[in-house]
Amino acid sequence: MMYTCGYWPREPLRGAGATAEIDHVCRKIGLTGSDHAIDVGCGFGGFMFRAQETTGARVMGINTTTEQVDWLHAEIARRGLGDRLAVREGDFRDGGGPYDKLVSIGVLEHAGRDQLAEVVRAHAAS
Repeated sequence: MMYTCGYWPREPLRGAGATAEIDHVCRKIGLTGSDHAIDVGCGFGGFMFRAQETTGARVMGINTTTEQVDWLHAEIARRGLGDRLAVREGDFRDGGGPYDKLVSIGVLEHAGRDQLAEVVRAHAAS
């Protein structure tokens, strides 16, 4: 589940949604099975699960919400994806990289304009 805008290339409105949006993001960043990506503000892992399923990429999620992180740990284990997906609780600036690709869908606005440059620098340095 994601709380962001829908994306649909040529479909009627009923076809809009997170799946099309995630697939679009994966194409835009050229995500492949050899990539290790970080999803900053991963929420309940919508991007992580779909990206792994469609591209085979390894994805690390970072989230500040304990309940979402706990749920994701359990869901990753339930799906048997512990070798491809991981999540940790932490500040959005804490990259812990290096990573090949960085994704943040609908989250960087939470950093605030005054902190945006710091968040970007933190991940660029990872």
